[in-house]
Amino acid sequence: MAGTGKSTISRANLLNVHGSTVASFFFRRGEQDRGNARLLFTTISKQLAVGNPELISDIRAAVSSDPDIAVKSLKEQWEKLLLGPLMNLVQTTPRSSVVLITDALDECEIDNDIRDILRILPQAKKLPMSLRILLTSRPELPVRLGFARLAHDEYRDLALYNVPEDTTAHDIALFIKDRFTRIKEVRDVPYDWPTDEEFEQLLSVSVPLFISAATMCRFIESKLDPVESLTSLLEDQVRLRYATKMDQTYLPILRRLLHSQDDDDGADQLLENFRQIIGVMIFLAIPLSVNTLSKNLLGFQVELSLIY
Repeated sequence: MAGTGKSTISRANLLNVHGSTVASFFFRRGEQDRGNARLLFTTISKQLAVGNPELISDIRAAVSSDPDIAVKSLKEQWEKLLLGPLMNLVQTTPRSSVVLITDALDECEIDNDIRDILRILPQAKKLPMSLRILLTSRPELPVRLGFARLAHDEYRDLALYNVPEDTTAHDIALFIKDRFTRIKEVRDVPYDWPTDEEFEQLLSVSVPLFISAATMCRFIESKLDPVESLTSLLEDQVRLRYATKMDQTYLPILRRLLHSQDDDDGADQLLENFRQIIGVMIFLAIPLSVNTLSKNLLGFQVELSLIY
């Protein structure tokens, strides 16, 4: 489900797969180039070519023989830009190892694309090579229906909400430790910061959602003082212990941002911008781009859209 760490897992695999050529595509609803599957296989093929120069000539030949391949069906793109070149790669480099990562499939806006992707990817079993595919998604209906049409031996699934909480807590602890190590490398903070008690408190309010941990860490490592930011966050958690997870995550950050303003006018302007932008987003059926929000709905200059 939302915030459970799907994209975190995807990015971790991008960094930690050794000895393999890795290519990825991250769907994101509302973004022109990432809201549909039009660029899925062209993007992946380019990344594979960068990591495996032996593929370049075959991919180039496929594009030369069919210059409109980028607007053809997903099936044609898969066969010409990936399946064919990878088959040739096996013959020249038998021990090739490839990993394909597709994140947030549920954010693909076209249901037929989701259906086609889930019908196409199992064809990778035809390749006599080490090829692994990692696909993450929320359990939306088009995705569940697509997997229901596959034989169960064609994939292995893992529902993150079924992972034991102590396992999730361990992973989030590693994530937070890594982020604090980075903060200490670039900011002037005490050597023994944070204390064990502060770390455990932050971990407690983050579990089981990676999005909570990531949001709080991003705030702590912002331009404000990291030590004061962490202290403020944890003090607010005492008052919010019976609040929802969303309130526990975002209310302390919003309060700290307001208190950091130099004067009342700055705080009032921040509140007004927040109400306008977030208010519009709450009522949207689908996310809009920054430019669409700023120019067409809010009348802001593009620079102000950084608040979004």
